[in-house]
Amino acid sequence: MWDEYNEITKNKPPRKLLTKVATTGGYALDLGAGALNDTRYLLEQGYEVDVVDSNPSILELGKDLKKVRLFVSRFDAFDFPIAKYDLINAGVCVPVQSARDF
Repeated sequence: MWDEYNEITKNKPPRKLLTKVATTGGYALDLGAGALNDTRYLLEQGYEVDVVDSNPSILELGKDLKKVRLFVSRFDAFDFPIAKYDLINAGVCVPVQSARDF
C-alpha cells in the first residue's frame, strides 16, 4: 500500500503548512515521510533531516540525499532523541485504507 502511495505522490509539492513554518534551518524530524517530498523541501530550507518511516523503500528513495539520516522503524520502536529537533513534520502519518484517499 505505501509503495503505491509513494508512486502517486512522488511529484507533489511539500505540504502548505510545512512551507509556512520551515524557514530557519536546523534539525528536523520527518515522520512517515512517504515519497520524501517534505524531506526535500526541508533540505532546501537548510535543515538536516532524520526520517522515520516503516516502509523500507525510503532507503532507496533517499539514497542520494545529503544531510539525511533514514530510519526504517515503526514510531513506537524508534528511540527518539530528547531535545534534538527544531521542527517535527508529521503531515501524513495516520494510517489510511488506500493510497487513493490522497
